[in-house]
Amino acid sequence: MSRKFEMFDAAAHPLHRGVNVVEASAGTGKTFAIAMLVLRFVAEFGVSVEELLVVSYTRAATEELRTRIRQRLVQAREFLRSGENKTEDEVLSRTLQQLPDKRLALERLELALLDMDRAAVFTIHGFCQRMLKEQALESGQLFDMELTADIGQVKEELVDDYWRCRLYELKPFHCSLFLSHFENPEALYRSVSDVGSEDSIEPADRISTEQALQEVDETLAAFCGWWRGAGSSLEHCFLEALEQGMFKKGFAEGFASWWQQCSAFFAGDSMHLPPDLANLGLQGLMGQLHGNKLRGDAKKLAFLQEWPLAGEHVERFLGSCERAVLALRISLAQELQSGLRERLNKQGRFSFDDLVVLLARALEREQGKELRTLLAGRFQVALIDEFQDTDSAQYRIFSTLFGAGQHFLYLIGDPKQAIYKFRGADVYAYFQARRSADRTLGLERNYRSNPLLVQAVNSLFLLKEASFVAAQLPYHAVSAAQPLERWRLWQEEKAGAGMVYCSLESPDENGVKAWTSGNCQQRIQAYVVAEIKNLLQGGALVPGKGSEEKRRVTCGDIAVLVRSNRQAEAFQEILA
Repeated sequence: MSRKFEMFDAAAHPLHRGVNVVEASAGTGKTFAIAMLVLRFVAEFGVSVEELLVVSYTRAATEELRTRIRQRLVQAREFLRSGENKTEDEVLSRTLQQLPDKRLALERLELALLDMDRAAVFTIHGFCQRMLKEQALESGQLFDMELTADIGQVKEELVDDYWRCRLYELKPFHCSLFLSHFENPEALYRSVSDVGSEDSIEPADRISTEQALQEVDETLAAFCGWWRGAGSSLEHCFLEALEQGMFKKGFAEGFASWWQQCSAFFAGDSMHLPPDLANLGLQGLMGQLHGNKLRGDAKKLAFLQEWPLAGEHVERFLGSCERAVLALRISLAQELQSGLRERLNKQGRFSFDDLVVLLARALEREQGKELRTLLAGRFQVALIDEFQDTDSAQYRIFSTLFGAGQHFLYLIGDPKQAIYKFRGADVYAYFQARRSADRTLGLERNYRSNPLLVQAVNSLFLLKEASFVAAQLPYHAVSAAQPLERWRLWQEEKAGAGMVYCSLESPDENGVKAWTSGNCQQRIQAYVVAEIKNLLQGGALVPGKGSEEKRRVTCGDIAVLVRSNRQAEAFQEILA
């Protein structure tokens, strides 16, 4: 069901049963909101901490939540104990002042703090492990199964066996094709390592490796037929154009070796796929023409118009090779999904990911009614933190147990981070939760960031209606809670912008050489170092502390964020 988006105040908003999705951007006080919800459910609704489930996705986040919840309950207890009801925390004061029976609320808080060590605050894997262990009979699990944290060796054995079974019996060219993409079993595994045990593979992609390789053979035969008829004429075109200097330097210098590889491949003398075969087609070759000789696509197209290029032959062949590689990866992913669990079961072991899958399947099976009743009856409230990292199996657990309308289910997270598959997130699980939600709520104030930056980010993501491609993933602007005066940067008596976007010059038409990764890195480093030097030596000012109105920017005010340790070390050397 689709519901109107509402801004959410955890301290004052009415609390509803059903599925409540709370979208929380970075810095909007997600942990604060969860602690406030726990306080309200305890003080207002009389929910015990054992009936109030809080789930997060890392041990560190879970411990922080437990600490913050305890602190909030203590603060509320002390407020009600004081009698004077004085506190600098306006949010806490406003929440507790509205309680109809403060004495009863105090008793509930006292009991909750006594039972805090038994509070149901878990990681997702901790929750699943506890439920499976305590309801082993109902979930159909064996009692003597061993939880294994490191299953790397089992995965390695499985991938090695798959590699031997699939690649050793292939034709030489088929084997060479796969080896050109994956030099060893480890490389093949890395290409599918992010596929989860419950991830679905679209039916359209479920082609067998044998079918894909048959298509490779068919398209290769047609490709070789084109070469026999047009290869000599095309070589003449290339040589004439090279004499005229029509190609980029890198292509021109490597042409002789590349053409020799192509000739050996099409003659059947080499099983190795030549590099850059796309250059035998129109689009690939246009990218190799010298921009100073032929400016613009129209001139490039006219120059190549009479060339006997491979056209659809190279496109079909390369496409079939890509599909074959995809088929191999899909086959390994499916083997890992089924074979890994089978091997672990034979050894009497299971992994952390198995905990989630086993509980989800136990709840969904025909005999799972008793288990569903038992687990759902243990809790009145479920608060799921970092919900953007939820995968399909985890979502099925929460929706099955708490999504029928009898519970308070709050799914809290940043949907913009649900696109990060490498962290285990499944954006489609989030879409499903959003569609099924009774209410879609949002935290509207950013308490952490520079107000100018908040404004700039809002402007950036509101430029397009669907900033994150999918219409189901809208961007909701947030406001800044921090005062603007604390975050100003002045340069030459002018206030600086909250965000400055820089891009390298285009190499297309202005005589700029094509950028390499090394040249890009050097240019960016030079720009950043110059900016830092300007900030430190050019009299840039920031707000001071206390009575000090402004002060000079110092090194401690500046941070440089990079992608890798190597890049960080390079900046450190330059700035030293």
